[in-house]
Amino acid sequence: MKLSRRSLMSSASALAIISCIGSKTALAHLNIASTDQDRELVASVVRAMFPHDRFPDGPYLRTADAIIKKANGSAGLALTLRSGLIDLRANSFGSMSKASATKYLKSIEGSGFFSLVHGSTVTGLYTDSEVHQILGYEGASFDKGGYINRGFNDLNWLPEPRIEEHPELANFLSAKPKQYASANSLNAN
Repeated sequence: MKLSRRSLMSSASALAIISCIGSKTALAHLNIASTDQDRELVASVVRAMFPHDRFPDGPYLRTADAIIKKANGSAGLALTLRSGLIDLRANSFGSMSKASATKYLKSIEGSGFFSLVHGSTVTGLYTDSEVHQILGYEGASFDKGGYINRGFNDLNWLPEPRIEEHPELANFLSAKPKQYASANSLNAN
């Protein structure tokens, strides 16, 4: 193929004009789960996956918001969320008992919807500040100087350590290991 100077210049000019003007491609934006009912349904799935009696609705709803936002950022995930919500409504998930909800979630465990909700919940629910307060997690300690001066030594739930030496420590240290092992096995019989 022979390229003339005229065709090269016209192609380069066209490319320059298009790049200066810019061209916008048509983007289809899907807005799935935009109603409060959808949000509450996603939150009920999160609560069924990670049940905590002490957690109020707030952390579950914020996690549902994060899942919906993540799904709406990608057309594929948005369609996955939409399909999952349709299946949840078709099976009346919102009115299921805890046992039935768990059984249903086990049945869809390999689906894309389950993966979306589960993966987002693991990283979303337990990073919620309200959940941290409920669980007693103080957060990262690096910016506060570490754990050494912040409760590292408050092990009041453990018994006090034994301070005296073990009665057979002197025998063990003075004997050769093989002699001690054979003498100890003879004493055991």
